[in-house]
Amino acid sequence: MTLASSPVATASYEILDIPLRGGDLRLGSWGTGDVAVLAVHGLTLTHAEFHLLGECLASSPDGPLRLVAPDLRGRGGSAALPAPYGLETHVEDVAAVLRHLNCAPVVLVGHSWGAVVALAVAHCHPALVRSLLLVDGGLPPPTGPASEQGSQRASERVLARLASTFSSVETYLDTWRRQAGLGPYWNTHIERTFAYELTGEPPELRCSLKADAFLADLATTYRQNSLAERAMLGLAHRATLVRSARNMADEDHPQYSDAVARNWCEQVPALRDHIAQGENHYTILLGESGSTIIANVLREEIGRW
Repeated sequence: MTLASSPVATASYEILDIPLRGGDLRLGSWGTGDVAVLAVHGLTLTHAEFHLLGECLASSPDGPLRLVAPDLRGRGGSAALPAPYGLETHVEDVAAVLRHLNCAPVVLVGHSWGAVVALAVAHCHPALVRSLLLVDGGLPPPTGPASEQGSQRASERVLARLASTFSSVETYLDTWRRQAGLGPYWNTHIERTFAYELTGEPPELRCSLKADAFLADLATTYRQNSLAERAMLGLAHRATLVRSARNMADEDHPQYSDAVARNWCEQVPALRDHIAQGENHYTILLGESGSTIIANVLREEIGRW
């Protein structure tokens, strides 16, 4: 199925701090009233990637919807929260947020690796979740030497960035402008997302993501017979996978091939698959057309209640 978009509007936004083990978890909140949607960011990102989606939902002409999104432990405004990190910890942190806000059950949205966290929350705490929206993520990755080598190279690039300092915000943003999936589509929303990651003062700015958190999250997610795999295979909630038609490098094929998506939909009856035409792995949430596609899917899902 091909999904279409419509214009994005603006809406209110505030920061909340939720008390958890070891300190406060930072939360972005868009809109007012009861929380309808909780969104989980990608592995190296923060809640800031959901600004456009939150604004779109909160200004819906059919009635505003409130979205919240945490900075998971070890990054962004939650960087000071202590270890242990890893998938199981994030699951319990998200469950604690939902209980603190007294808003369950909600639609859980996860982007990229965040879709794995969303699936695991639904698996471990089914009463907190109404349904799932998996945005270009959530399916177990391919296995084999080539895939492992690619993952290793990607991890090394992330760790090099985390070990670096940047003389200015603009210098840091330049590292992202050079990405094929971002540069041609650069906008103020992309800039806001990546600028928020920084901590410290020039000329010693650093990315807030803790290297230990990044490594623990990888180690506890992408392993055989992991919670991530069990959560997908045991999926009992209604779930929609929205794949961008273009991949992270803006090449003209999705992150997950049609064959891979079809195979998982055959294995998991609760899962349905859609393609977001014209979007890549980043623009599906950091571009106005992509974020509106996701907002429309969410409105349709919430309209089923």
